Amino acid sequence: PTQHAIFRSFAHGLPESKRVLVNSFHELEAGAIAALRAKNVNMTAIGPTLGGASICKDLVDETQLQCLRWLDRHDEKSVVYVAFGSVGFLSVEEIQEVAATLEAVGRPFLWAIHQGSATHSLPENFRPGLLPMEKGLIVSWAPQRQVLEHQSIGAFVTHCGWNSLLESLWNGVPMVGCPRVAEQNTNLWLIEQWGIGVSGVDTIMGGIGTIRRTTLTHALQLVMGEIGLGIEDLTPLNLRKKVGQMAMAAHAALTPSGSSTLAFQEFVSELIKC
Repeated sequence: PTQHAIFRSFAHGLPESKRVLVNSFHELEAGAIAALRAKNVNMTAIGPTLGGASICKDLVDETQLQCLRWLDRHDEKSVVYVAFGSVGFLSVEEIQEVAATLEAVGRPFLWAIHQGSATHSLPENFRPGLLPMEKGLIVSWAPQRQVLEHQSIGAFVTHCGWNSLLESLWNGVPMVGCPRVAEQNTNLWLIEQWGIGVSGVDTIMGGIGTIRRTTLTHALQLVMGEIGLGIEDLTPLNLRKKVGQMAMAAHAALTPSGSSTLAFQEFVSELIKC
């Protein structure tokens, strides 16, 4: 079956479920939750489940810790973090466009790029041994939650996977969205609607946005505050303010009296009664 058919089948079955748990929090999606409940879907937000404690550094090897030590050398909100998810691979052209963007923006960057991607297509001055440490760091994997927690991170260029979105929001980091597949295009739309990030891609077809250096460079410059967004209520300062407010709401949802904690307790009580 097609992806759309799978989603339709799943959606039709939701009203038959006694309760549907989602990795979100009520304050983030109150309207959507209310709309689904009006359709007899008992939607219950118990997230974000990715917040809280970081990965233990003892469980991360020396190579992976390298990026955290590198981040320590940079000023607050000065670094661009680039990652397209655990299964996201870039084409030769896309890698070249991202590299050209980072060159044009001129900010220090941490780029987590799969070895399975066309890394051989990186410009020569981006390759291991030739990339100046003060300019950037390219790794095959990064401990993303710890990276996004780091005070030096100023923007996250992301594929808009839901987990990445929540991790970025949890840490108050504005996003530049480059959706690749599945629901990521919808997630980018949400990011823009919530005012916590901007699109970094051109025309989106089937959930995949075309990555071009001009568009991505402009988006990154907006988020990093090098140029204004030209819209009174959507400025770099307001982006950071908005995502900061959402981060506070996400943390509050997981406090003992928070919406997600109470919702989960209600779910557990329901199970016990069964």
